[in-house]
Amino acid sequence: MLVLGVSAGIANLDVHYDARNGLSVRTGWSKSAGAVASPASTPNSGASKDTASTLTSLTSASDAPWRAELIALREQLRSEMHSTASSTPIAARSGAPANDVEIVRRVKALIDESERRQQTELALRVAEVLRDVSARRDADLRKIDQNLGLMLDRTGVEVMKNRQMIDFYLQRVSQRP
Repeated sequence: MLVLGVSAGIANLDVHYDARNGLSVRTGWSKSAGAVASPASTPNSGASKDTASTLTSLTSASDAPWRAELIALREQLRSEMHSTASSTPIAARSGAPANDVEIVRRVKALIDESERRQQTELALRVAEVLRDVSARRDADLRKIDQNLGLMLDRTGVEVMKNRQMIDFYLQRVSQRP
């Protein structure tokens, strides 16, 4: 039941029953989210009138107040990206080195650093596992020692009882004429 509930939540399952439409089952984004996403998905030319009208329609259509801010931020980023892309070349924008040798050297250095970090992390994890195994082994050995001691005590008591019974029977047998 839990898996079914989580699956329905992830799939955004919407089940409605009314007299007019009957049973209605929808998955995915609801109509209000689709109405919010459809005006924003069309690319704007960056005009403030279009953005303002989109924002007012989105604000009225959406239930969350942050959607309008999110769409405004996306439009602002798009306009900045378009202006940046047209004004500067790709190499200057990314700050990438001009030659391939430098790129290869930097990639190798990054890979070496990553390998060192992974080896250090692996060594720490292995040491932690060994420490845990050793602690568990010590606890198991103590428990075995305690159980053996209890068994020896019980066995000693039983041996003593048996010896007393044998002595008793030997005395009785020896006292008979």
